[in-house]
Amino acid sequence: MDVEKWGFISKYLKLSNVRDEVYKWVKEAYECGYDEISDGITAMPELNFTKFSLKHPLGVMHDYLYETGHLSRKEADKLFAAGLKDLGHKIRSKTWYLGLRLFGWYYWNKARK
Repeated sequence: MDVEKWGFISKYLKLSNVRDEVYKWVKEAYECGYDEISDGITAMPELNFTKFSLKHPLGVMHDYLYETGHLSRKEADKLFAAGLKDLGHKIRSKTWYLGLRLFGWYYWNKARK
C-alpha cells in the first residue's frame, strides 16, 4: 500500500467522520491493492478524486466488496450509500443506492463467475 496515498485518504475520511465500518472496508481494500484495479467513482464531479491522482475511496471500497463478496450485495450497497451520507451527500446517497440496487446485479453476477 502506498503510505502517502493512504495517509491522504485516511485523513480525508476521518475528518469527514465516516462510520467505522466504512473506514475498515476502505482500508482493507487499499491494503489489498484493490485501488489499482477499481475505477473508483468518476460519474459525480464533486466526488471525483482524479485531480489528486486518486480514485474515490468509497468507489474503491464498493468495487472491492462486489469483487470479493465479503458482504452481501445489499450490504455493500448500503455501506456505500452510508459513506456518501457521512461525507455530506444525502441526496446523492439515495440516488446512487437506488441505481446500485437496480443495476448493480450485473457487476455482482459478473464477479461471481
